[in-house]
Amino acid sequence: MDIITGRLNIGDPRGLLLWTLAPEIDDVNAELQFITGSLIRRFDGVFQGQMTEPDVIVLGTKGIAVIECKLSEPGKAPTHLWEGSPTSVDKRLPEYLNEIPNLISEKIISKEIAPVYQLVRMAFYAMKLGAGFQVEPVIVSLANEKNWLKEIRSIRKSPAELWGIYCKNILGKDSPRCESLSWQSIRELVKATPLDSLAVHLSTHPCL
Repeated sequence: MDIITGRLNIGDPRGLLLWTLAPEIDDVNAELQFITGSLIRRFDGVFQGQMTEPDVIVLGTKGIAVIECKLSEPGKAPTHLWEGSPTSVDKRLPEYLNEIPNLISEKIISKEIAPVYQLVRMAFYAMKLGAGFQVEPVIVSLANEKNWLKEIRSIRKSPAELWGIYCKNILGKDSPRCESLSWQSIRELVKATPLDSLAVHLSTHPCL
């Protein structure tokens, strides 16, 4: 985990959640799991329908990273990325903005948010967790280099273009720092480390 916290410049590792669950329980991880679950229930649990949670949360001594992980087939545009329906945006976004008014830029409409709606939600949770643990919030895209530039036909933009629009145009002045990583870059980071077996796995994965 120190490889990721070092790459993201969020200090020494303190806690880790995978889909809101701590693989190892100590006082810090227990607190992180409890606070994350409480936030999701408070802000999303009041609505009917499925709730999606952050894929990975990494807590460091200087920052907290909320990581959205995508893989998909190589050479093909992802069929599902960060989208949400305008109905979901209209239903949930007011709750987020009541809590963090400058989370998104002014005059942004639901139609513009819908393709990156899950990222907006994760930015909200990054901000809330950062405030709770008094560290810098970071939102991270972890994606596949082999489809990062492939145009998604329905919206005529690639994941790379959507990420750029999200970071530069959608997010407001009270928003987390954005970082983009790829599975391929993770593979290079873990080579010649005790996690070399992970590098081998990533080198032989059919989607990478």
